[in-house]
Amino acid sequence: SLLAAANFALYFRMIQSRSLRPWLNDLEFRFFLKVFGVVAAITIATLWLSETFAPWESAYHGFFQAASVLTGNGMNTVGYPGWPAAVVMLLIVSSFFGGCVGSTSGAIKSMRVLLLVREVKREIVQLIHPNAQLSVRLHRRSVPDAAVQAVVTFVGLYLLSTCGFTLALCFTGLDPLTAFGTTAGCINNMGIGY
Repeated sequence: SLLAAANFALYFRMIQSRSLRPWLNDLEFRFFLKVFGVVAAITIATLWLSETFAPWESAYHGFFQAASVLTGNGMNTVGYPGWPAAVVMLLIVSSFFGGCVGSTSGAIKSMRVLLLVREVKREIVQLIHPNAQLSVRLHRRSVPDAAVQAVVTFVGLYLLSTCGFTLALCFTGLDPLTAFGTTAGCINNMGIGY
């Protein structure tokens, strides 16, 4: 599922160049792998330290479930709602990240999250240095402000919709975690829910 979360254009460029260099040089895919590595490591460590599983099973189930939820492939090894609440919440929140643009994954997509992170950094630096002329950069190029604003608007509406649907489900009598997990499963096209 991790390979399906990559931009399919990378496959074409890899075949065309007969090299793995397109994968290694792609900023979005590297960012996606870093986020996945952090989510998987925290999941595995928490499952092991909470004695939910033995060390090998913690690694297997933690890695697989983190990949499944992050990429939205909908597969499950065991019922993760019985896991520690912190892991369940981490997995549900990570489902909003999704895979790369141009992949089979749902959710916000890692390129938008990367642009959002860089925009937040720019705004913080702008607060410290109000006269600085800063731009968001990807692949050594400036991203037009209109594109950055479109990403911020999209992510804002995405999260606002999530809050609205979660609140609506809470009014039907669901507990907040179940309402949030159900909303995340639907809005992120995750395939599995809480």
